[in-house]
Order: sequence, then structure tokens, then C-alpha cells
Amino acid sequence: MLRLLLVFMICWTNELCAQQYYSYSFSGTTGDFQELEAKILKIEGISSCKIRVKEEVSSGEILLELLPYTRQDDNKNPDPLIQLKRVITDAGLEPKDLTEIKH
Repeated sequence: MLRLLLVFMICWTNELCAQQYYSYSFSGTTGDFQELEAKILKIEGISSCKIRVKEEVSSGEILLELLPYTRQDDNKNPDPLIQLKRVITDAGLEPKDLTEIKH
């Protein structure tokens, strides 16, 4: 019984502290996707970012890796996905679907 409890706690902790992966699709075009990627990487809580663009249909997707969430009492660390949507719209793009990538 103790082993079962230990295994359960290890699995739960691993799931709680695991990084999360997301795909955010968008439509539209912008002049410099490298600059957009740099702005996204400046958002606290995002550890990596890759932008894939389909120029022929003026759309693309942003692949993200988020760090495990750490709660702060002063709320200085708002949700990075909310900040990401703001960066996307500020670049003149229209955000579409946000999808969590399970692995």
C-alpha cells in the first residue's frame, strides 16, 4: 500500500511540474517574424517558441513551451497565454485557435 501511494505521489508531482506545450494558430502577415518571436520569448513563463508560416494562405502557427506555473502573491506574473494573444494582435495578426499539445 505504501508503494502504491509513493508511485501515485511521484506521478502526480511529475504531472504538476511538467512543462506544457501549446500551438497557437493565426492568420495574417507581418513584416518580421523573427522580431515577433523575440517579443514572445520575452514573455515571462515562455521557455521556447517556434513560428511556422504558410505564406500562400497568409496563416501560420506558433509552437510554445511554457515553464511550470509558479503562483505569485502580488499577481505580477499574469498568464503568459494572455500576454501572447496581446503580442500577436499588436503585430497585426489575428489569433485563431489555441491547442494544448499532449505528449
